[in-house]
Order: sequence, then C-alpha cells, then structure tokens
Amino acid sequence: MNVFQYPALKDNYNWIISCNKTRYCAGIDIYDTSIFFDYIKKNDLIPIAILNTHHHHDHTGGNNAIFEKYKQIKFYGSDYDLQHKRIECQTDGLDEGDKVNIGDITLNVLNIPGHTLGHICYYNKSAAFVGDTLFASGCGRLFEGTPKQMYHSLEKIIDNIDHSTPIYCGHEYTESNLNFSSSLNSKYFADYRQRIKLERQDNKMTVPTNIKTELKYNPFIMVRDKYLKKEILNLDKYSSEEAFSILRNKKDNF
Repeated sequence: MNVFQYPALKDNYNWIISCNKTRYCAGIDIYDTSIFFDYIKKNDLIPIAILNTHHHHDHTGGNNAIFEKYKQIKFYGSDYDLQHKRIECQTDGLDEGDKVNIGDITLNVLNIPGHTLGHICYYNKSAAFVGDTLFASGCGRLFEGTPKQMYHSLEKIIDNIDHSTPIYCGHEYTESNLNFSSSLNSKYFADYRQRIKLERQDNKMTVPTNIKTELKYNPFIMVRDKYLKKEILNLDKYSSEEAFSILRNKKDNF
C-alpha cells in the first residue's frame, strides 16, 4: 500500500492510498482536490472511493468536486453520519468491524467517538487514519462527545492498532500540543519538544506518529501508566479516566 500525504488549508493533512497491483486508489479526508486530481493523473491511478473519518467540512470539503469528476466512486463514512446526512455525497455507512477494500488493500473500521459522535478510524498493519481523535502528543477537542467516550476511543486505538504502525492524524498540531505538555512538566518533554520545534522550522511534517511514541509523549495517553500519571503528570489521585478529563479541560483553556 502506498500512502501519499499532503497538506491542505492551514494545518490539515489529506491522503491518497493506492494499490500497486490494481492501480485502484482512495482519498482520505480530502479537502484540496487540485493536488488529489493531479496526483491521480500523474500516477495513472483509478479512484474508487473517498474515505471520511468524520463530517467536519475541513475533512469533507472536496467531496462535491470529486463527485462531479468521478460520479462512479463510493463515499464512505460512519453509519451515524449517513443516518444524519452529515457528509456530502456519502453513499455507504460503516460500523465497527466493517472492512473496506481498495484493490488488494483491506482497511478495518473502528468507531472512535468523542471529537464527533460519528467519528471512525480506518486501519491495517501498514497505516491507521484516525482523523481528529488522536493527534501527535494530543487528542481532539470534544465537539459532541464526552471525556469518557474520547478516553475509551483512545484506548480502543491503542488496543487494536499495532504500536509500530504509522498513525496518520488529521492536523499538524504536534508543536502546539507539546507547548501544552510542557506546561505540565517542562523537563520531561523538553528534548522531544525541541526536536519537533526544529523539524517545524525546517517545514517538515511531524505526522505520521505511532502508538509507541504516543505512549511516551502524549499526556492524554500517558494517564494509562501509573508511574507516568504520578511522577510526570502529578495526577495520581485520579483514575485514568478522571485524569484524562482534567487534562482535556486544561487543554481547552490553555
């Protein structure tokens, strides 16, 4: 499976995945259609699907233009978003345990509500597309869901996706997330924060990440570890779920 990642808007990422054998491809959370169309043409690909993680316009804004050019392709999203008609052009709804095939590529589906109620993840051993649920060193804002939902969605990602698999999250938020993390414990996050800062100064993308890294440097996941929760985050008086809720509230007001 090939994954082509490109930036859109101010800090979004869009992706095109393609199958080497069949030349079939799919766009994931496409907003910038000019790059999408150009990449398909230059690489002689056959678009058969658009995969949306959730309904927000910065993740679905390219759907109408893509439909006008490729009326035969399917537009996937969650069953919830299909029932509520929240994704433009959506043809198919997906639930946890469903699979999507792009040529010889098979992607599994997880329901990961929190950021929105209809948020899903597409993943296999080669890649995971988590939208705005998990970010490098952070997690999504709770527009519709509860802290409990988001915490358990993060647990679901950790428990189902191989810890070395590249995690493709929807935004380039790593540096700003580490600014918040450093307010919790400046010494612990210092070296990683400096490394990310230098990468961003060189205009390098800090996405994808992986779960192995997030277990060490993402405070919203670190609350699962008793030692880190106590010694690094100073939240040992609280359950992991309570600590997550406290951190999410602090981040919202940071």
